[in-house]
Amino acid sequence: MMNQCCTPDVKEFLSEMIEARRIEIMKIIQKLNEIQARSQIVDGVISSFDA
Repeated sequence: MMNQCCTPDVKEFLSEMIEARRIEIMKIIQKLNEIQARSQIVDGVISSFDA
């Protein structure tokens, strides 16, 4: 879609929107990774009490 756009201001607008969404997606992925890491730590603590 970006390659088909020949209007510079529209192309720049779309590029800015795409970059903003990319940054938001990276933040979501980072937060999910943090949550997963915390969950694994909690699982380890819980399993140490089961032993």
